[in-house]
Amino acid sequence: MKGIGAHLNRFAVALLTAAVLILFSGCYTIPITGRQSMILLDEGTEMQMGASSYAEIRKKTKISTDPVINAQVQRVGKRVAAATGLNYNWEFTVFDDPETINAFCLPGGKVGIHTGILKITQNDAGLATVIAHEVAHAAARHGAERYSQDMMLGLGGAVLGEALGGADENKKDDEKWKVAYGLGSTLFVALPHSRMQESEADRMGLIYMGKAGYDPREAVALWERFKAYKDKQGQSRIEFLSTHPTDERRIRDIKAHLHEALRYHRPVAGKEASPEGGATTGLVAVPVAKPANVVPTATMFLKAKCPRCGKVNRVPFSAYRGQSIRCYSCGRTFK
Repeated sequence: MKGIGAHLNRFAVALLTAAVLILFSGCYTIPITGRQSMILLDEGTEMQMGASSYAEIRKKTKISTDPVINAQVQRVGKRVAAATGLNYNWEFTVFDDPETINAFCLPGGKVGIHTGILKITQNDAGLATVIAHEVAHAAARHGAERYSQDMMLGLGGAVLGEALGGADENKKDDEKWKVAYGLGSTLFVALPHSRMQESEADRMGLIYMGKAGYDPREAVALWERFKAYKDKQGQSRIEFLSTHPTDERRIRDIKAHLHEALRYHRPVAGKEASPEGGATTGLVAVPVAKPANVVPTATMFLKAKCPRCGKVNRVPFSAYRGQSIRCYSCGRTFK
């Protein structure tokens, strides 16, 4: 009887701990999407962890001294950071690591860019897509949310262990239940949630890059290049077992969110962020005849094929307003 009583006491303590964590957890509203997330980590601690990890990475990884690359990352990064409206102590570091195709943003605005990803980004707009996506993870506090989820899943495993008991004759069955819980929580909770966070960061990133003056449609070209590279490397994966959506789904979802992101697209100081870097002259005002009996709206688009490169440009009427069109692929201005 004493053993049973002790077992029940441990089970009650585990349940009480779970209830207290849920009761005192913070409910955070994700910017832009408005999704509510449960976070058990206070923001101050989260930022301290981010700064500590960032310093450790900088010590262990070679930092690039290339002036051109560093200037590009600082230029694009600062514009995207300003678009978030977050009062972080932003830092941008380029790591001299051509074999690693990766970028990250730790809590508090600590951004790292590995030089390997630059062969995929290729230009300022591509780099803005990557940085805006990573910055969105920090703005949404996705890292703290994953940390909180891991805590709850771990606590759930502990509660299950106490509920199953520990009798010798039941040990084999108990282990089966624990393995089932581990697999189930990974496949049906942790991985789907991670994929959701990636998609959420994509959506938020489109808006941040638009606010920073970069055309959100360039994100599609970036992910198409990424997909082509991974296909060439034979890096295909099954979405169900992955932390990230497939490239096909990612591109499809980004295209679906473009209509929202384009509403936030604001060329800086009347100029359009150039895919090649810096800024170029904005649309030149040229009077043209408007279609009869058509009242342009913000949700209507004009499609025009570039005479130089053949790319079809999709321009919102709200941005067009009787002006000439600048091709977002080759930069040529045409009517």
